[in-house]
Amino acid sequence: MNMQKKKTSLPGRMIKTLLSLSVLAAMAGGGYWYFRDLNTITVKTRKIARGLFLYTVTSTSSGTLKADRIAKVASRINGRVTSVNFSEWNRVKEGDELITLDPEEAAANTKMTAANLNLARVRYEKAKAAYELEKKLVDSRVSETEATLKEAASALNRTKDMMKQGIYSTQQLDSAVRNFDVAKAANDSAVAGKETVVLKEKEMLAATAEIRQLEESLKIAQIQQNYLAIKAPFGGIVSLKSVELGEMVLPGTPLLEIMDDNSIYIHAPVDEADLHKIRAGQEVKISIDSYPGEKFTGKLYEISPTVSQEKQEGRTVSVKISLDPQGEILRPGMSCDVEIMVDQIQGALLVPTNLLMGRVDSKYVFVVENGMVKKRDLRLGLSNWDFTVVAEGIKEGEEIISSIDILNLKEGSRVRVEKDKI
Repeated sequence: MNMQKKKTSLPGRMIKTLLSLSVLAAMAGGGYWYFRDLNTITVKTRKIARGLFLYTVTSTSSGTLKADRIAKVASRINGRVTSVNFSEWNRVKEGDELITLDPEEAAANTKMTAANLNLARVRYEKAKAAYELEKKLVDSRVSETEATLKEAASALNRTKDMMKQGIYSTQQLDSAVRNFDVAKAANDSAVAGKETVVLKEKEMLAATAEIRQLEESLKIAQIQQNYLAIKAPFGGIVSLKSVELGEMVLPGTPLLEIMDDNSIYIHAPVDEADLHKIRAGQEVKISIDSYPGEKFTGKLYEISPTVSQEKQEGRTVSVKISLDPQGEILRPGMSCDVEIMVDQIQGALLVPTNLLMGRVDSKYVFVVENGMVKKRDLRLGLSNWDFTVVAEGIKEGEEIISSIDILNLKEGSRVRVEKDKI
């Protein structure tokens, strides 16, 4: 009877064993797939394509925005501010009256100078009349005395001849001598009168000089009246205001600052090794830090004739870049990055520069093969901030991993692919 129990229990044990093994196998298989899914990384990929490559030269450090025209506007005269016709950051046009000074003192000075000028002109007319009259009288007297002297001299000579012939007496000779002496004294007195004419002429000339001086003073007074209106020297934006209504201002003290925002340019350093690649007129792509995501354009218009030897930057050449018209308010001192367009390549096989990994002389990308990450070494060509030309290592249409910032992503990692949205 015991033997019968053993015969019937053996198959049962075998069945139980097989069932246990099946359960263990199922559990092991399930665990395998569970842990496999747990270690699988989700990545994004991007297809490699051909396109237009722009060959650029970039600055060795950030460029700086500068203004070619910035004016500190000041008053030319003393005065009290009676009107301020602008606010900071207002846009103004050339010739706009920005500040007005009190006109009372300048107007009074102009009137007083004009009155003095009229008096000087009256004095001149009097001096001129006195000079002309004196000159006429003196000239007439000189002419008369010269004629009398000439006649007295002739009479004296005749009397001397007659005395020699014994015709005239000594008394007659003495009379002729006396007449000559009187005529000569009268003529000398008339000639001396010319000094009075000279004095009268000097008085007239002095009056003339006074008139000229007062005319210039009047011009200055009128110009100073024009200085009461302080105007914009050119169009632009008021970048600084340092004056208020009622203040007393002094000549030369800055009251405001105007920036010509149409004269904004970029000053940037370029490596001397790239000097042979750049020239005036080349287009430039500009990224301004204060306006992230926005793209600006311009043109290279000036290259420095000298090379800087600053130790921190190495040897660089300074360039100036103009900005194309734009709607944003750009301020001197802003920083930016620049790319000078040197050349372009049609149909180049391009890989995004930011997806390249490795050292400078050994770059690679990650691709997905059979669900696993594979490393592809590349031979590269020209490069800019956005794209790099691929010479060897990958083909058009292949996809590379674009989510390279994932933690623990390396060659051999198991991945599942989610297409990158470009």
